[in-house]
Amino acid sequence: MKIINLFLNLYHLLKYKTKLRLILLYLVHIFFLNFLKKKKSKILKKWRNLLKNQKYNFTMNNITQSVHLIEKIKLNYLNRKINIILIGCFEGMSSIFFLNTFNIKNLYCVDIWNKSFYKKSKIKPNINAEKYFDLNTSGFLQIKKFKTSTDLFFKHYNSHKVDIIYLDASHDYLNVYKDAINAWNILKKDGYLIFNSFLYRSNPVHKYNNLIGINLFIKKNNIYFKLISISSNMLILKKK
Repeated sequence: MKIINLFLNLYHLLKYKTKLRLILLYLVHIFFLNFLKKKKSKILKKWRNLLKNQKYNFTMNNITQSVHLIEKIKLNYLNRKINIILIGCFEGMSSIFFLNTFNIKNLYCVDIWNKSFYKKSKIKPNINAEKYFDLNTSGFLQIKKFKTSTDLFFKHYNSHKVDIIYLDASHDYLNVYKDAINAWNILKKDGYLIFNSFLYRSNPVHKYNNLIGINLFIKKNNIYFKLISISSNMLILKKK
């Protein structure tokens, strides 16, 4: 990580009154995980080799930089099948990662796949992301696809508690806040909540700012968690 990016991230954390504990752990994890553990990560090596496989087709990659942080989680699920919910799936890269890393019973994939929204976006994402998702994930029977909003999904989801929930959908802080609350309510004790794009910020306006939503979730709700990993791109909490 470039020094200037580190200072910008620290400023971002301080500006939105992030708990001092999280800031200190962020600094510790940046140096330990980014400079030491990342080099030794077996998951990261396996994942990079998998991406070279021409079987999959992606136009964006926003998970590879953080997959080594999930290594510790995998050790807790070596001998049993688990249920995972992915909120925000786009072309299916995160789905493929989890399918090839964990022994999954059910993988619930939730996304609106809204072409109109993609066309309006400044970053110009792939408007055919849903088609890419379907092709990339074809053949995996564990997948349960839901083309709907997160609010509607959580409102009607009543199957069972889940082991891991991965949030990478809307970056609007209120949506992040609501998704986190809804996810926490159906997460098993000792389950994991993963926020992707932890320090994402599109502009100075508060509307699209993951950190504000995450801070609201942590500060305004009586939740008990253990921080597993934290980086500029990912935050992993374990439900206690």
